[in-house]
Amino acid sequence: MEHRPGDGSADTGGPCTFDFIAQALHARGYVVLADVFPLEWLSAWFLYLKALEPERFRRAGIGRGEEHQLNRFVRGDEICWLDPADPQLVDWFGWVEQLRMALNRRLFMGLFDFECHFARYPRGSFYRRHVDAFRDQERSRVPVSYTHLRA
Repeated sequence: MEHRPGDGSADTGGPCTFDFIAQALHARGYVVLADVFPLEWLSAWFLYLKALEPERFRRAGIGRGEEHQLNRFVRGDEICWLDPADPQLVDWFGWVEQLRMALNRRLFMGLFDFECHFARYPRGSFYRRHVDAFRDQERSRVPVSYTHLRA
């Protein structure tokens, strides 16, 4: 299910967008959105990403805690965890927080927080489908969001 605002302008998370997201997640388990963020936000995030020091990116792994492992057959990307206190990302974290609260209200998700990172895919790298089911947790659905910033 894809959503495009009728006037072509970005919709930064008003009730209509959050209602649409919740309805799509309930009906299909996924949603694809286009033109959600203002071009100014996307441009600022892209410039921020390009300016990050390469040392901030680490090879991505799978699993958590003691079960965390680097596996080039599953993931070839590099990630940089984002800090909610970073002033250049205040719009992003504000939007995601509004989304979290909206999903809790509309779908009774019980989401307490969220994690965000940039992922960089060097030429030839990939992310294979895999299951991140952790032994210490019951299987549950966790919303995942991807925002693509391409050069």
